[in-house]
Amino acid sequence: MKKRFKPHLLKIVRKRTSVGRDLVNGLRLDRNERVINFDDSILNDIYKFLPKHIMTAYPDTESLYEELSKWLKINKEEIYITNAITEGIRIVFETLVNPFDKVVMLSPTYPMYEIYAKIYQASISPVKFSADLTLDRKTLLDSIDKNTVLVCIPNPNLPVESMLTLDEIRQLAEKCKKCDTALVIDEAYAFFGSKSAMSLIKEYDNIIVFQTFSKAFGLAGVRLGYMVSNKENIEYLSKTRSLVESNGISMSIAEYMLKHPKIMQDYVRDVKDGYGYLKKELKKLGFRYFGGEFTNGILIFLNNKTDTENLISYLSSKKIYIRGSFEFPIENCVRLTLGPKAEMAKFIKALSDWKNQHKN
Repeated sequence: MKKRFKPHLLKIVRKRTSVGRDLVNGLRLDRNERVINFDDSILNDIYKFLPKHIMTAYPDTESLYEELSKWLKINKEEIYITNAITEGIRIVFETLVNPFDKVVMLSPTYPMYEIYAKIYQASISPVKFSADLTLDRKTLLDSIDKNTVLVCIPNPNLPVESMLTLDEIRQLAEKCKKCDTALVIDEAYAFFGSKSAMSLIKEYDNIIVFQTFSKAFGLAGVRLGYMVSNKENIEYLSKTRSLVESNGISMSIAEYMLKHPKIMQDYVRDVKDGYGYLKKELKKLGFRYFGGEFTNGILIFLNNKTDTENLISYLSSKKIYIRGSFEFPIENCVRLTLGPKAEMAKFIKALSDWKNQHKN
């Protein structure tokens, strides 16, 4: 069988992420998930909402498409439900990108863009953040040419937070249109404070917008997202879909959340409150930070890479999980998921303890 292995796939290194966490007793601040569990009253209500045939019948996707159409105020023919944004990325690469095609993406950004580019043998053209964590819009525009097949822009972006305005996205769309290039706008963090580019699909036939239930809705474990574009694009992109778009349980839970938007809205408010508290406390402790305005993630600067590894290890021993091991320009940073004030207070207490011990 090894003779059938594709050489370019052998070069790709994949690792399972966030394994070994104590998901019952730990504080999960490492993957931009919902930091706290849903109340039992919500879980019980979801259970009652699930139809009795949910595990025995193949799912009917129509109900969720109808609900999304109402939520987004667009035609359901302009929507394609996927197994989170991650599958949406795969679908776009699978249907639009051929080997050696040029793909423009931010760096650093969501790592699955680079992974799929390598899987489908694209030529990656990274637009990097500067040392002061700014993104040069002109460099981004100039990187798009006649050889560019796809431009991928998480907006807002992480781990380095950045956000393009609708006018800036229009500029990108215009440049992409001149070059016959598809433009993906990944709005995983859209509900935390940025403006959606969803309306631009009426103006530009080369825009694909991704959104997800994983972040603000708090359904990371459900693995459900969707893409939005014009009808012709969606018809084409859905050519490679599986038997059904996702599983019945995930789609029913997503439908429940769309019918109860206050759950998401209340959590976003709590995250913003937690962010306000966290900023004040980080300043008191003398830590520099970046981000948190448009996403549920924030970077905290440390002195060096050794300190980041030490802090991550220390917090992990306390069952508080954060992210590190980034490359330039954030190699000396850790990333923290934002959450309600009570959870941020637990982190600040542990950070303060680490700082005091680290002095000694």
